[in-house]
Amino acid sequence: MQSTFFLGYSMTGEAYIFEGEHIEAQPEDFVFGSKFYQIAESLWAQGKWTPHPQRIEEGGLLGINDGLQQMRESKVSGEKLVYRVEDTAWPN
Repeated sequence: MQSTFFLGYSMTGEAYIFEGEHIEAQPEDFVFGSKFYQIAESLWAQGKWTPHPQRIEEGGLLGINDGLQQMRESKVSGEKLVYRVEDTAWPN
């Protein structure tokens, strides 16, 4: 088995800019993405692929710094931290 790194943007089959660098279209990534999507959709429908559990955090978007600190301290594992926009108390 071979492991390959690529950005999901390339699965569109179109060129893109990432961190200021122009990346040419990669047609083979589009072919891979099309196959992956079909497999992923099937696994999802069968209940064999599920998302990480979510932990809804307080403070809306203003609470993100606390979550980043928790991640730095390795206090987050196997779950997705969620900050709801509608819970944000914007300063006046």
